[in-house]
Amino acid sequence: MATTAAASSIAGTAEAAIVVDSSKVNTVIGWNTGAGQTPAVNVTVLGGGGFRLDTMAGNAGSPSGGFVGVGISWFGAGSGGFRMGGPGPLPAFLASYGAAANAGAGSNGFLYVNAAQSNGANLNNRGNAAFGGVSPLTSKYVLFNFVSGASTRYGWIEILSMTGSSTAGLVSNYSVTLGRWAYEDTGVAITAGQISLSPVPGGAGLVALACGAAGLRGRRRGRN
Repeated sequence: MATTAAASSIAGTAEAAIVVDSSKVNTVIGWNTGAGQTPAVNVTVLGGGGFRLDTMAGNAGSPSGGFVGVGISWFGAGSGGFRMGGPGPLPAFLASYGAAANAGAGSNGFLYVNAAQSNGANLNNRGNAAFGGVSPLTSKYVLFNFVSGASTRYGWIEILSMTGSSTAGLVSNYSVTLGRWAYEDTGVAITAGQISLSPVPGGAGLVALACGAAGLRGRRRGRN
């Protein structure tokens, strides 16, 4: 079920909100040499466009470049793309919680999330990554952007965990477990894992609140 965070008024912009979807939490997309592959997951983000996570394999020289594992691609409207990381050919950047979702957001329409070459060499991303702990602080995030109207919208896709194992001449058990995904609906900058635009008081705000409370206590004492 898709849920929308409460809208917040941002100075100089239209009414803004972060759209959050939890319908794919704990969905596993995986390549398993012995047990076959899981079905692809298609997510419509807005209108006729969205992202697709799927298992794939290809021989050297093919679009998959001799890699097997899990990839992500954009489909339909919106000219969506994903931020690329490294090392390896076409790896998705896996951001930590709190990273700027619009920092270096790219226009790569296809990237590998968790894969390796079919001979077991050159791990493409972070199979066997030690995520650990409890979401969202220990999750990783694929960053994406797409165009809607005259503005670019930014978002994130939460990865709860990944597995990956390979031996000489064989690759097996490459999987990605999804969490939530979200985007901001007016083009306002957000961070990976952010689900609300409600401002959080910083140091100056906390000082102001403390001073206000002290002044109120002083006025009350003056009346007594």
